Amino acid sequence: VYEYSSNGNVPYTIVVEYECRNEYPIVTPPVYNDTTTATTSAPNYYCENDEAQDNHVRANAAPLDLDTQPISGLICAPHASDWFLLPITCNTTYVEVGVDVLFAHSDGDIDTVLVGDSGLLSSSTSASDNERMGVLAYATETFFLHVYEYSSNGNVPYTIVVEYECRNEYPIVTPPVYNDTTTAT
Repeated sequence: VYEYSSNGNVPYTIVVEYECRNEYPIVTPPVYNDTTTATTSAPNYYCENDEAQDNHVRANAAPLDLDTQPISGLICAPHASDWFLLPITCNTTYVEVGVDVLFAHSDGDIDTVLVGDSGLLSSSTSASDNERMGVLAYATETFFLHVYEYSSNGNVPYTIVVEYECRNEYPIVTPPVYNDTTTAT
């Protein structure tokens, strides 16, 4: 936590959530053909209220309209997943991206992953309402959001909110100053 721009005396709260698991979450992977090339097919889920019907694999990621937010989605079957392309364009060196996926945990447990050209950028796997991710990356990245159902019987509605800020400079974080007794001043 650092002060980016203010006059100081800004109260804040840090909340840390974690979950110990005995099993790795089941995610429906892409289907591979005989030549081990990923195909664009996936289990044929049908959701009556899911506008991005064919986005169950990354190759078919549905582009999000970031000018029309919040964006609604639906996990329609057990262990289903949705992929989205985040069309972020910056004429800067860096981009700071924040993604919230809002849902009621009582409907089911959704987890999220933010993936870029360079691989995994961020993930959120809480056991409560909502998932939140944030990353500072090069602006040349192509961003994909993977929303998947960890446990439920499907029909889990969710809402996506994406915020981003284009930056030319990498934020400089000033560490706290410690005195002789290693107490932060």
